[in-house]
Amino acid sequence: MSVIVKNSLDNSYRFFIKGAPEKIGQMCNKSYLPFDFEDKHMEHTKNGYRVLACATKVLPEREDYNVEENRKKFENNLIFLGFIICHNKLKRDTKHVICSLNNSNCKLIMATGDNPFTSLSVAREAELIKDSSVFILDLEKDLEENFERLKM
Repeated sequence: MSVIVKNSLDNSYRFFIKGAPEKIGQMCNKSYLPFDFEDKHMEHTKNGYRVLACATKVLPEREDYNVEENRKKFENNLIFLGFIICHNKLKRDTKHVICSLNNSNCKLIMATGDNPFTSLSVAREAELIKDSSVFILDLEKDLEENFERLKM
């Protein structure tokens, strides 16, 4: 999600964006990313937090900005501002309900758009999974890397 803001005090324009750290990090000028960007992102997600990244850049003075006209024009060479870290606690009855469903032989599936490590942490906290081995695959990355080999 992004927005262009005009500061009425000095008539300057600035572009702000927030989103998935792995995407925002790619849009940032690498000299503005902290050396431990990936480590901090991973640390927070493995602890069950939802993590967003924020970035900005100064824009030239103009009156008719429209982010949708060409997003690529704005979404590059950004200055990283920081992470927004949120913790959503489980509802009081979550573990009890999951236990009851497991005991009734229901097949439980977790579908989420969250970071895989955040999802895994929440699933463990909710006792949806116990001491199971979990494999996280990056299908998009695997397909990209093996695209030529997969062509027929």
